[in-house]
Amino acid sequence: MREAISILDTSTGSISCKVLIKMFMFKDKLMQDHFNENYLESDKFPYAILETKIMEPIPTIKMARIVSR
Repeated sequence: MREAISILDTSTGSISCKVLIKMFMFKDKLMQDHFNENYLESDKFPYAILETKIMEPIPTIKMARIVSR
């Protein structure tokens, strides 16, 4: 299962991010339980989603794809 994923479209500046709420970790387990059950209802709404756009031009650079085995 992926905990987070993000996509950047350099041609449009669009950014999309999706994060699994239950992956936010707290030092205090009780705080984490309250966060998930009472505040964000992470069983009902498991993901946080951000969709935005970069307003300034994105400088382009040549990227290399790295594949590990």
